[in-house]
Amino acid sequence: MTIERSSIVESLPMSTLIIGGGHVGFALAERLGSRPGSVLLIDTDAGVVERARKRGIEARRVEFTDVNALRNAGVRRTDVAVVATDRDAVNLLVAQLLRTRFDVDRVLVCVNDPRNREPFEELGIDTVCRADTLSRALARRLSGPSLGARRTSHVEDADNAGGTDRTEDRRNGDGRSTREA
Repeated sequence: MTIERSSIVESLPMSTLIIGGGHVGFALAERLGSRPGSVLLIDTDAGVVERARKRGIEARRVEFTDVNALRNAGVRRTDVAVVATDRDAVNLLVAQLLRTRFDVDRVLVCVNDPRNREPFEELGIDTVCRADTLSRALARRLSGPSLGARRTSHVEDADNAGGTDRTEDRRNGDGRSTREA
């Protein structure tokens, strides 16, 4: 995992802006933020910003659509932006602001509802649809080896990595753990 993460980070532009510190934005900031100054996470929630800072991620509390606040946060210094709030209307507005007011080279937007993709595409905004991406991943998992085989594989991976296997505590009807069965 470290090798993959470092190779991703090394290929990133000097500055990546992530707008929205929900599940996707926060996870992306953690994945990409190993270089100081490489990632700036912006969110409206002070709790999200504080949690990010505790994890070593540069973060600022800023209203997403406040042009002056975005400018003061350093948005002009970014090469690429990912807009990942939980509201598509906000994502569309922020993407337009980043392209027109801040001249950000590349803007990538998480679209929450596939029915909302069209306005982004009409404006030439690069998108990733959460629903489409997750449904493809789930379909791949379902069409692969059986779910039981995947669970066994996951358990073995956790053991090899020194992780804790929570399935050990599960008991079958005969009192044996799932591992003993």
